[in-house]
Amino acid sequence: MEKQFKRIRKGVRTFTSHYLAVKNMQTTGNLTEDDIMSGADARNCSLEIYASIRNDREKDKRKGKAAKR
Repeated sequence: MEKQFKRIRKGVRTFTSHYLAVKNMQTTGNLTEDDIMSGADARNCSLEIYASIRNDREKDKRKGKAAKR
C-alpha cells in the first residue's frame, strides 16, 4: 500500500510542476482552467515519450546496436 502512495505522490508532484509551468507561460490569450490542465497533460506526455526514446537509445548503445540517425 505504501508503494502505491509513493507512486501517487510522485505523479501529483510531477503534474503540479507541469501545471505551474503551463500556468506561468506567456500566452496570447486568457487560459481557462481546462486549457491549463490540458497543457499540463500534453507537456507531461511529451516528456514521457522523449524519456522513453532516450532510454531505448541508451539500451541499444549498451547492447551494441547503436544506429546513426
